[in-house]
Amino acid sequence: MTSSAGLDVLNQAAVKPDRWDVHAKLASKMDFGCGGLYYHLYGDERAFTGSRTIWLKRPRGIRYEQPLLGVIERSKGFLSCWRRQMVLGPADEFAIVGTSDLEANVPAGWQCRTVERTILDPGSMLH
Repeated sequence: MTSSAGLDVLNQAAVKPDRWDVHAKLASKMDFGCGGLYYHLYGDERAFTGSRTIWLKRPRGIRYEQPLLGVIERSKGFLSCWRRQMVLGPADEFAIVGTSDLEANVPAGWQCRTVERTILDPGSMLH
C-alpha cells in the first residue's frame, strides 16, 4: 500500500460531527488494541533522525486538540507529532518524536512513556 487513502475515508466518516456521540461512546470502551496506523498532525513529516519518542494517551471523553498543542508548544526537542488513526494492536493514541533531549510536560490525567528509538536502516526511510 502506498497510502492510507482507503482507510482515510472510513476514518473520516466515523468521526463526522453527526456521528461524534456514537463514535465517542464506542471509543470510550476501547482501552487496549493491537497496533495502529498513525497520521501526521504537527511538525516535520519526515523526522527520521528523531531518537526519542513520547507516547501519550489522553483521558477518555475529552477533546485532545488544545491540550496536545500545549504539550507540543512547551516541549523541548520537538520534531513531529502523530495521532493513531486506526487501532490494530497495543498502541498509544499520540506519538511525539523528538531529538535525544525531548522532554514534555503532560496535563493531569494523561499517560505518557518515553522510548529511545533505534533506526535499523535509515536508508530505507528516505525512499
